[in-house]
Amino acid sequence: MIKISAIALLLLTFLMSGYAAAQETIDARLVKNDPDRAKRNFTYNRNGYNYMLFELDESYDVVKKETLLQDEQKLIRPASGFKNSEGKAITQDIVVPGTFNFYEFGIKLASDQRTYIALDKETVIIFHSIREITAAFAKSPANSK
Repeated sequence: MIKISAIALLLLTFLMSGYAAAQETIDARLVKNDPDRAKRNFTYNRNGYNYMLFELDESYDVVKKETLLQDEQKLIRPASGFKNSEGKAITQDIVVPGTFNFYEFGIKLASDQRTYIALDKETVIIFHSIREITAAFAKSPANSK
């Protein structure tokens, strides 16, 4: 009986250490955007790190242009104004959750207004304001406080 418990404990420890190791990888997008801040938050301020990830993954929505109000449609900017270091403009096929890094395209989130960018004639990506993102993060399970 003791032998089985020791084996079970050893197995449990192995599984938990494997899980912990999987959780101990800094997202490469964050390192690319701001390496010092990403590493500092990852090590000393996990909730700050979680916010950085939340911002990258949850700060935008892709919608059909026709669903926007007329006032919102007037704010749409062309994607050609947002290019990465290779000169490629933002397109719908690049916007993949978990891998998309809008900072690579020079997109800066505004504190109190949304940013609208046309991905094509019918599709728009909306970036929420920092205020909206912060409020959403406060209610998110990613918020560890």
